[in-house]
Amino acid sequence: MRMWASMLVALLLIVSLAGSAEAKGAGKGKGKNKAVPPDAGIMGTVVKVDGKNLIMKVDTGEERTLATDEATVVIIYGSTSKLADLKADQRVKITPTFGSPQKIEVGAIDKPAAAAKKGKKNKDIALPPDPGLAGAVVKVDGKTLVIKLDTGEERTLTTDDATVVVINGTTAALVDLKAAQRVKVTPSFGSPLRVEVGATETPPTPAKKAKGKKNKNK
Repeated sequence: MRMWASMLVALLLIVSLAGSAEAKGAGKGKGKNKAVPPDAGIMGTVVKVDGKNLIMKVDTGEERTLATDEATVVIIYGSTSKLADLKADQRVKITPTFGSPQKIEVGAIDKPAAAAKKGKKNKDIALPPDPGLAGAVVKVDGKTLVIKLDTGEERTLTTDDATVVVINGTTAALVDLKAAQRVKVTPSFGSPLRVEVGATETPPTPAKKAKGKKNKNK
């Protein structure tokens, strides 16, 4: 009788150990929650801006219309801007990939590398800092600054309370600017954040070739 009792106890112990081992094995088989990779966003080129809608051509060749809202932030070369400041053919990165755009950024990516057609992965390349606008003051009208760019184009810029004016290293007011003064305005797009006199030099005038007479030895 004692022998049967011992065998029964041993059998129960074996079953218990087997069940414990199976439970541990099942626990190892369960996958841990893996971190979701960052949203790569949508990359492409601006086609046009229509009200609150941004129409862009994605790098895959598809044309997509994105409806923005008050929460959408537009960044152009590191400066906060407006949707209307976006220009056709500018390279943009939109995040997130799905839903309403939360961030539209110019300057986060470069043009798709030609190597991408050969099967190589295209990496995002940071663009150089915004060089700003260089030119000469035409006039100041209230909060509006009119300048003539070095390219010959006349540009009207609307300043605001965030615009800083610096004249030869000293903080000044917009009304202190004088006609014909050389200025540098940054950023190149959107509302001016900085208008500086003394940061640029007058474009050099191409030197004329001197018409010298050749001395002939007689």
